[in-house]
Amino acid sequence: MEDQHHHPVPGDARKSRRRHKKSRHGCQYCKRRRIKCDEIKPVCSNCSRASVRCSYAPPGSRPEEAPDLGSRKKGRPRKNWTVVSVRRSATPPAEPTGPALTTPPSLTPASAESSGWCVEKPLHLPWDAEDLELFFHYLGEVCAGMGTDDTQLWRERVPRLAFRRHGVLHLLLASSALHLARKEPFRARLLEERAEMHLTIGLRRATEIMPCLSTENHAELYVSTILVCICSFAKQPGPRNLLVVAEGSEVAWMELFRGVRTIVETFGLSSVYSGELGASPADAQGGQQVVEVSRQHGDDQVSPGELSNHDPANINTGIGWEGALDRLSGLISSSTDEAARGACQSALGMMTWCFQDMFGTSARPKAAVDAKFSTVMAWTYCLSDEYISALRQKDPASLVLLAHYAVLLQTLDAVWFMRGWAAHVLRGVSEILGPAWSEWLQWPTLQISDTGALIPTEAPISQ
Repeated sequence: MEDQHHHPVPGDARKSRRRHKKSRHGCQYCKRRRIKCDEIKPVCSNCSRASVRCSYAPPGSRPEEAPDLGSRKKGRPRKNWTVVSVRRSATPPAEPTGPALTTPPSLTPASAESSGWCVEKPLHLPWDAEDLELFFHYLGEVCAGMGTDDTQLWRERVPRLAFRRHGVLHLLLASSALHLARKEPFRARLLEERAEMHLTIGLRRATEIMPCLSTENHAELYVSTILVCICSFAKQPGPRNLLVVAEGSEVAWMELFRGVRTIVETFGLSSVYSGELGASPADAQGGQQVVEVSRQHGDDQVSPGELSNHDPANINTGIGWEGALDRLSGLISSSTDEAARGACQSALGMMTWCFQDMFGTSARPKAAVDAKFSTVMAWTYCLSDEYISALRQKDPASLVLLAHYAVLLQTLDAVWFMRGWAAHVLRGVSEILGPAWSEWLQWPTLQISDTGALIPTEAPISQ
């Protein structure tokens, strides 16, 4: 009877293993993952499903590292997509293989686009439900709080551009994820990871098109730069991040900001605000203001009353900025570093205009603070390389000047991605300079601590 237990019984649940053909010449990804490759070229089925690069290495070569996609249950949607984000590298990304995204060999990218071909390279895995949620959240809430009063631009024209230029779409989703992370703290970690993935892809795309700037892509770079700045501001700043420099080096968004200056000076805003970004003459004229200021007053100090005032928006009790900047001018003049002195004087001239446009003057005070994003950012727009270098070298005069700029930043504290930056910059400057310079930081410290003197926390922000 014992022999019966050693013979297979018909219908037994245990079945013999099915024989299969081994893969001898699979791709590098499948070899790395130790899974069977169907050896379909140019892209095998496994790489196609995972949306990773498929490469068939010659015999004897070492398989390249494949991204760790992590483990998950079969049929369950992936929660963390950052593990498959596109890495920035010096080499260009692999060419698309789908027929709808392939440019004919005889056409250049520029001629292909003019001929109606889609030349947008795939930047991301297939969009999923979480991306749709982020886009819905952007349209419902984020686009109305982008720091400007032109909500039509961000609700209609920019999304229309994003559907053609996926780099812009990634940056829109990144900003939406960062905004949603603040509203739903229990999901903050996953949302911030997804935002980082979209930001990395969008930033890579923006830096790729910068060297080949043209009328075909200048609107994309212009909008991408604004979105990169918004995402950079929305992320929690590091301990040594002073907005324009961090840990002794220039922040990433400043390089793109210089690209915007090149766009405006080369093509003009009238060219940028055309096509899908078409705006009314009034909108374009409002944006042109920063450009004209940079051309007329970027290198010279501005005397009070040179520029007209704007309509008031918020209560203003007067902050005495003229006396504070006069004292600051004396400090800059006593600097022994000639290069730093010239750069700080130029930056002080631009700051003078910003304060005047925001608060008015003692002779012609404004009844309300005209908090405008374009006015505050005009100062960073016009910063010279010499001033940035002085900040990196921790020049005291340049740091004190940056602390006074924090007062302007405080007027934007109602904007979700600017919240807390003014106090952070002032605190960072104070830590670098130490107690010996506390007297020079008294005025900005008083203004920022007394928030009500600048702007109500829920006041509207003008463009």
